[in-house]
Amino acid sequence: NGNGSRLRFVPDEDGSYRADLSVQDKDGGIGSTATILLVTNFVQVVTISNLPVSPAEGTPITLRSNVSDVEDLSFSWTVRRNGVIFATSTAPTITFTPFDQGKYDIELVVTDGANGPCLVAGSIDVINVAPTPTISGVPTSVVEGTSISLTGIATDPSSADTAAGFAFAWTVTKNGTNFGQGQGRNFTFTPDDNGSYVISLRATDKDGAAGTVSRSLTVSNSPPNPGIAVPTSQFPEGSAITLVGSAGDLGPADIAAGPNYFWTVTRNGASFTTSTSKDLTFTPDDNGTYEAVLRVTDKDGGSGTRSEEHTSELQSRFGISYAVFCLKKK
Repeated sequence: NGNGSRLRFVPDEDGSYRADLSVQDKDGGIGSTATILLVTNFVQVVTISNLPVSPAEGTPITLRSNVSDVEDLSFSWTVRRNGVIFATSTAPTITFTPFDQGKYDIELVVTDGANGPCLVAGSIDVINVAPTPTISGVPTSVVEGTSISLTGIATDPSSADTAAGFAFAWTVTKNGTNFGQGQGRNFTFTPDDNGSYVISLRATDKDGAAGTVSRSLTVSNSPPNPGIAVPTSQFPEGSAITLVGSAGDLGPADIAAGPNYFWTVTRNGASFTTSTSKDLTFTPDDNGTYEAVLRVTDKDGGSGTRSEEHTSELQSRFGISYAVFCLKKK
């Protein structure tokens, strides 16, 4: 109700509304009239907001309903992937996380108390995400000739890709040149020489997306660990003595390149003879104490010294810096 020549009101529901108007003049005379207003239900306008463009698998998505009529509303959300229901909700919003790439169809049905349901639909194309690989087992320091065992691990935001597993491919370079490769989660290789090695792991998911990680490894030289084989016999003066040398290097490349041998022999502290052969043969020309030392150097300059001690009583001692031969007069 109201006074004045105009009346403004908002119908709160559809239906038939009667408006009565009474007018009174200055002398008290009154006149009346009436009109009928037919109010129909407000037409719903329903939209879906926050539809993302090319979201990534494994990323949560929240959609919201926008409805012009706010009375007595009920909501029904349905999300389908490949025709199969993936998520539902009866709230004004829905949140779901795509578990894999592909097309996700969205349906929203909004119903009020007076009219039938209003349907709005949309779709989202979810893109694939490449896995993230990591390499486990890379040592902090290693010498040539040491076997290295590595394990590949990969993570992926898609639970479907994780469940399907990943294909692993390994490559190793040495000083920028291809050195080795392998397949599978586990990989083992042996650096054959000192140098700079780069280990790369590529992980591929079921959809063909791949991620790569690389680790650098510096391999140090292993100096030779020479050995001397001494004959177990007495050494009278004038008799030739043969000592057999060995390099004992752990690096296959150093072994293939060939080590350098250098022998020195002294008699009673004075120089007697030298040799650069692998094995040494010399003939004591007089009784006395003879010391023989073998030094081995690899192609990288790494070196090691080995010695043996041999007495006339056929006793030997390892790990010192010279070999002693005690000779008796014939």
